[in-house]
Amino acid sequence: MVKTVRKIARTSPTGMVNLSELGNQLKQTAPGFSPTAYGYAKLRAMVEACEQLRLHQNGPHCSVSVTPKAAPESPPTILRAV
Repeated sequence: MVKTVRKIARTSPTGMVNLSELGNQLKQTAPGFSPTAYGYAKLRAMVEACEQLRLHQNGPHCSVSVTPKAAPESPPTILRAV
């Protein structure tokens, strides 16, 4: 699912994918795809449960994007007494 969002988002000016477009693409890629096979009633719930994806609500429309990677933490600075 994350790979599919990345693939579609590359062609989107906003970097987001419409939730229904994601569902359609997943079904084209894997005709037997169903969120219920993974324990979710709807695709929206499946997206919300995925830490690598972020759901954006804009009125009645939902879009999905890949969660940005957090910047790596810098090592702690060690202070020495002089």
